[in-house]
Amino acid sequence: MKRTQVFQKKICLIIGIILAHCIYGQELTNNHKQMLKYDNTAYFAALVNKENINACYPIENTAYTLLGLAIKMNSKEVFQKLIDEKADLEKTCDGKTPLMFAAKYGNTEMAKNS
Repeated sequence: MKRTQVFQKKICLIIGIILAHCIYGQELTNNHKQMLKYDNTAYFAALVNKENINACYPIENTAYTLLGLAIKMNSKEVFQKLIDEKADLEKTCDGKTPLMFAAKYGNTEMAKNS
């Protein structure tokens, strides 16, 4: 093969790995954790966008969307902001929807909005 073909294949492989990581390997940043832990929406617009609002984030042995994490952590302000921004209420991570997480964690108030 010519050098340019080898180079093109390497570039395609690298781009593929990066895209796969972005789509399937989302990782919750410390800023996201702080937003959820302290139920603080001050930096919501900087942290949440259309690419990550419905991503599945692995936490221990389960994956959650931001909406599922807001329910788990009882972050009411973040939950409402996610609803306002049209987070997907039907998005499943590890076979569970946000409504299932609301039921699991006994959060009936958020379940009504899910």
